[in-house]
Amino acid sequence: MKFNERIACYVAGTTLNPLLIKGFFQTSPHYYQWGIHHRIDQCSLDQLNATDLFEFYLRSYLTGRHKTRQAVLREVRVFVEQDAHAAHHLIVYSLENTR
Repeated sequence: MKFNERIACYVAGTTLNPLLIKGFFQTSPHYYQWGIHHRIDQCSLDQLNATDLFEFYLRSYLTGRHKTRQAVLREVRVFVEQDAHAAHHLIVYSLENTR
C-alpha cells in the first residue's frame, strides 16, 4: 500500500486532515537541531538525539515501514540506559507532541 493510500485508509471517517498527517510524518524529528541552535551542552544534545531516534522509529512504525515495534522499543531501552530520568520525560513529551 502506498503512503497516501495508507493515510487515507487511517483517516477515513475522521476529522483528521490527510495533508496535515502526511506533513507530520514527512517532517524529520527536530529536537537535536533545536539544541544545536540554542547551543545547549553536549549531554543535553545526546538526550535530544536519543529523543529524535525514538520519534523517528515511532513514526516509521506508525506509517507501516516497520511491521513491529522492535526498533521503537530498542531505542527506548538504549535511551533509558543512557539516562532513565531524561528518557522518561523526553519520551513522554514526544508522545504527547505526536498525539
